[in-house]
Amino acid sequence: MNAELKIQEAIFGLLSGSPGVDYEVYDDVPQDGTYPYIVIGEASSGEFDTKTFNGFETGVVIHSWSRYDGRQEVKEMMGAVYAALHNVLIEVEDFNTVLCLFEFSETLLEDDGITRHGIQRFNLVINEE
Repeated sequence: MNAELKIQEAIFGLLSGSPGVDYEVYDDVPQDGTYPYIVIGEASSGEFDTKTFNGFETGVVIHSWSRYDGRQEVKEMMGAVYAALHNVLIEVEDFNTVLCLFEFSETLLEDDGITRHGIQRFNLVINEE
């Protein structure tokens, strides 16, 4: 069973309503979107069944975008995302979240020499209700 859309909706709700996440959160950045902002990005899922439940593991990538001089803002954004998602039981409609853990992060300077890009991946283990 695939719950990636419901996972994305739950993460959007958490990031949009969490203290410290004072940035717009998007699935797709609108034409008039302004920096800084966060994008809920790519997801991948695989089976995670046990003897007692059917489940799956989903990795979700969160992108933070900033044009602040230096890396301070993008790292603050990533810290806010981490605080909102790491080790949190995320309520996903029709599913039970067993676990949401931070997996890795990376910061990059884009080719334009101005835009800072933070990348984080979180891993969720989900089972059917």
